[in-house]
Amino acid sequence: MEAVIRFGTAGWRGVIGEDFTFANVRRLSVVLAHWLQTRYESPRVVIGYDTRFLSERFAEQSARVFARARVPVWLCQRDAPHPAISWAVVRRGAALGLNFTGSHNLPQYSGIKVIDERGGLVGDEVTRQWEADVTAYSNHSVITLTYDEQWVTPIDPRPDYLEQLARLVPPERLQRRLRVVVDPLYGSTREYLESYLTERTPMEVEPLHSFKDPYFGGYGPEATRENLQELIRFVRDGQFDLGLAMDGDGDRFGIVDRDGVYVQPEQVLCILYDYLLEGRGERGGVVRNIATTHLLDRIAQAHGQPVIQTPIGYKNAAPYLWRDDILVAVEESAGFTLRPHIPDKDGMLACLLATEVVAQTGEPLTAYWQKIVEKYGPLYQAKGHCACDEQALRQYQQWLHSPPTAIGPYGVRRVETLDGIKLYIDAETWLLVRMAGTEPLIRVYAESPHRDTARRLVQTAIRSIRGDDG
Repeated sequence: MEAVIRFGTAGWRGVIGEDFTFANVRRLSVVLAHWLQTRYESPRVVIGYDTRFLSERFAEQSARVFARARVPVWLCQRDAPHPAISWAVVRRGAALGLNFTGSHNLPQYSGIKVIDERGGLVGDEVTRQWEADVTAYSNHSVITLTYDEQWVTPIDPRPDYLEQLARLVPPERLQRRLRVVVDPLYGSTREYLESYLTERTPMEVEPLHSFKDPYFGGYGPEATRENLQELIRFVRDGQFDLGLAMDGDGDRFGIVDRDGVYVQPEQVLCILYDYLLEGRGERGGVVRNIATTHLLDRIAQAHGQPVIQTPIGYKNAAPYLWRDDILVAVEESAGFTLRPHIPDKDGMLACLLATEVVAQTGEPLTAYWQKIVEKYGPLYQAKGHCACDEQALRQYQQWLHSPPTAIGPYGVRRVETLDGIKLYIDAETWLLVRMAGTEPLIRVYAESPHRDTARRLVQTAIRSIRGDDG
């Protein structure tokens, strides 16, 4: 039986050799080629890939299917980060882009992110149609390997993308002689930020893990504190000013400050937004997902700017980036983008803008963060999860149907069901419980002006969901 292809919050992903196979890649490519030809007079496609096992081969197979259908393809000549592929779609006027990547997942996974003509991820309404259409094609019906090479043109998206970065973060704002470590985590961002900073600024740049490794050093290429221990030691022991890390396909960031201090992603998001308003004098609101800190709301409201809350998934934020009164879109899992740019997260842009903050203020990011807390007041987040077994799923569904009036000693004043269930204890304290989009987990988030309250809310909610609270 052929594997079922399902799109999640950021494309289709699967285990290489099990459900993510050459046959299934060809099946989906046939559907996409047909979809394009029924909607565009002369569609063109950009296809890129990451550093994972067989990613280049998967991309080539997909390109052959499009070429066989006489849809011209711009095929990246080496692995490339997701933001650069997305920008190539916009810059070249393509109707669609495909990025063969497992993003930050473990090495045994691969996937496809499908990019629309504006540079964002294709929405759920369209991907659901593709899921239905792909079942009509068997593996044997699309084994078509011969094609005319004139339909495939190799490209390097790097120069155009670096020029776009220069427009968003001008080199003249990066002229302080900082010492910076750039860590692409063996992924496709290698030779991007290193080149930008080395060629356009006086900074001393030291690359780390800047070579291709399909095993990513033996762990998932996610720029978390746990995965950045070597970068933390490198920055601390070498007395560098900054450590800049990106995940496997470059759409998420991880930042290490002077003395090897890991800066939490939501602290970085607040720093970047406040700096754009205060340091650059820009204006515009913030789009954040339902799990992201409300400290961003305080910053926006202090400057008279709007706040928009969306479900989790960056494609839910993308439509708002075309509004003139919106400046940034962010998500708690290290997602950031800036208008005018692609309506999808860009880890390299976030890292470069954080470098600008340090270069312009002359202070470490932790010092800037302390000023934010002093100005706007503290908010503390806690997070947790539990396995989505039968008991947990039943309790979660019961909460959705009949929201609890209290979580332990904390009374619930307001309920939102935009994505999962969000329970407000008071105006600044909340608890969010939702199903994970890519794993069999129930995720729990809480935020409060009091650190212990956030932690207790998460612990109490998990005990209740598991059924061991009584």
